Amino acid sequence: MIRLLIAPAGGGKTWWLMHQAPHDAPLLDLTLTTHRQALVALADAVGVEIPRRATIADLVALLATCQAKARLDNIDRAGRKVLYSVMALAEAGWEIWATATDRRRVRVLLERQAAVLVPYRSPDLADVIKTAWPEATAADIARIRSLAKTPAAAANLARLAAAGEPLNVPPPARSLYPMLSIGVIIALALWKQAHAEALDYATLTAVTLLMYWLRRRFYLRG
Repeated sequence: MIRLLIAPAGGGKTWWLMHQAPHDAPLLDLTLTTHRQALVALADAVGVEIPRRATIADLVALLATCQAKARLDNIDRAGRKVLYSVMALAEAGWEIWATATDRRRVRVLLERQAAVLVPYRSPDLADVIKTAWPEATAADIARIRSLAKTPAAAANLARLAAAGEPLNVPPPARSLYPMLSIGVIIALALWKQAHAEALDYATLTAVTLLMYWLRRRFYLRG
């Protein structure tokens, strides 16, 4: 059987494999692996000895005899032929937990009803952070949650913090441009009231350029 989770990039697919699938099943990332590379990695993970000059068919036949388990991350990033081999292993009795981002790339699994879709539920960021950084305090968790918007980003930041790397929180940007604009509008209104005449194009252009220069000059961050 193939249990397939389709979720957006960074949405916690690897987290699901690590915490919802059996821990005794080897976890393999199939991103950009060739057909042979994927099968050899599976064989190494479950302890199947590969004879020299074994063909793809030989590898599939050898793997089919052991009826093992596997967690396959990013199965949609491997070659299309890998999907057919995975289906063959599932038919031979393998228990497979797999993840994908692009539904179109795993369409063959769905069309042949070879996989059972698992409902996607984004993991709680606090749980992700605590798993990656068990010593994290409530303040640490709140800080990382303010920076990370996806489970993958939260896990990466938590690991960096656990390794002693500083978490630089960018301060909110502040701009004087709104205040300058209001000031210039008031000045123009007073000018018009005092002189009872409209400004010419040259003066308006000069004022606009002055506003632009002031914005560039006094734009503050932090």
